[in-house]
Amino acid sequence: MPIIRKYPPNSRLPMTKKELAKATDLLEKTKDLDWYHRFEVTLGSGLFTPGRLDTKGYSWRREFLGLTEEFLAGKRVLDIGPYSGAFSFLLQDLGAEVVAADVYDPDYNGFNIVKEIRQRDLPHHQISVYDLDPKEIGTFDIVAFYGVHYHLRHPLLAFERCNSVCKDGGLFVGGGTGLDSWFHDEDISCLNGVNFDALTSDKVNHKDIFSIDKISDLSLCGFVPGQFFKDKTNWFVPNLKCLLAWVESSGFEVSKSHKNSMPIPRDWNKESKIKRTSLNFMATKRSEPPLEYTWKRMKQFSIPIQSELDRLEKENAALKRKIARLQKK
Repeated sequence: MPIIRKYPPNSRLPMTKKELAKATDLLEKTKDLDWYHRFEVTLGSGLFTPGRLDTKGYSWRREFLGLTEEFLAGKRVLDIGPYSGAFSFLLQDLGAEVVAADVYDPDYNGFNIVKEIRQRDLPHHQISVYDLDPKEIGTFDIVAFYGVHYHLRHPLLAFERCNSVCKDGGLFVGGGTGLDSWFHDEDISCLNGVNFDALTSDKVNHKDIFSIDKISDLSLCGFVPGQFFKDKTNWFVPNLKCLLAWVESSGFEVSKSHKNSMPIPRDWNKESKIKRTSLNFMATKRSEPPLEYTWKRMKQFSIPIQSELDRLEKENAALKRKIARLQKK
């Protein structure tokens, strides 16, 4: 009996031998792009991108979030920070209507190469998370925010922008690096630091200075303006408690969370002394973000997004032209 592979309703037909050979050649020619994720370009194709991080089909994430074909059917999903697009294309293969948003040029990291191979449109907006505008891209049933929060100078503003494009009752899912199992100083070795998960009351044994069971019970965040795990693009690294507080203080209700720690697979960590904590959450939008100031006498200020500034500039230019025409009369 031949093996009959089930393809989601939103998936194109399997590639022919000719298409597969052409796609393989294209991936070989573009292997010097900054591919990050290694993933199957289309479910069932057996063709993988040349990325350095194997996503393994995001099987754990899919199980944690319950991302089945039945659940995703008809759902509109925004994937923020997809880079090479591993999660975006997987969601599309599972039946979702997907939109990607990233600061990186999709020609730079292989995103557009995969889209060309798949021959299916997946809109990509090269914008910052700070500039997400529901008037420009609409609202979504699911907003995915993975691997981004610790690369931002203004994480809470980013979570508020995520709220703005999430439908009421919609899902907000995400995660990334945390400091729970290791936080270090700016020494380039990354070896001088502390394992917060291991710092417990029985270790300190002094109730006057340590009245909790473990330090991870506190909402903690580390500021790393120099480097964290040899990456200068990291800024604020929260523990799980802090990350969930960010999510809930931005108008969401957390329903599930998880963390795990594993050695960082890097040449400088061959002895596996340093472990990276991975944080994950699933939440539901319950409200708009709360006001920054609660005292009635204080004026509320908002931070404009780029599309608003662009609209104001156009309106201003149009008014100047109108004034110039009136002055000539």
